[in-house]
Amino acid sequence: MKSLDVWTLGCLSFICLSLMQVPIVCFLQKRQIRLQQRNAAKSPDKNEHKKKSSFEVSEEIEEKSNFVCKIGLGILFLFFVAVYFLF
Repeated sequence: MKSLDVWTLGCLSFICLSLMQVPIVCFLQKRQIRLQQRNAAKSPDKNEHKKKSSFEVSEEIEEKSNFVCKIGLGILFLFFVAVYFLF
C-alpha cells in the first residue's frame, strides 16, 4: 500500500464522516427536543417563565452540536495529517 493510497483513504473517510454527521446531529436534536417537551409537560406550570419554545431549544442544540462537530472533525483531521506526515 502506497502513501497516496493511505492519504486518499483518509480523506475519503473524513468526507464520509462529515456527511454522516448531518443525520446524526438531526436525530439527536429531535430526540433532545422531544425529551424536553415531555419533561415540560410533566413539570408543574410554576416555571412557566423559564420554559422555552421548541424552536429556541432546537437553535441552542444546533449551535452546540455545530461547534462540537466542526471543532472535533477539524482537530481529528489535523491529527490525521500530522500522523501521516510524521510517519
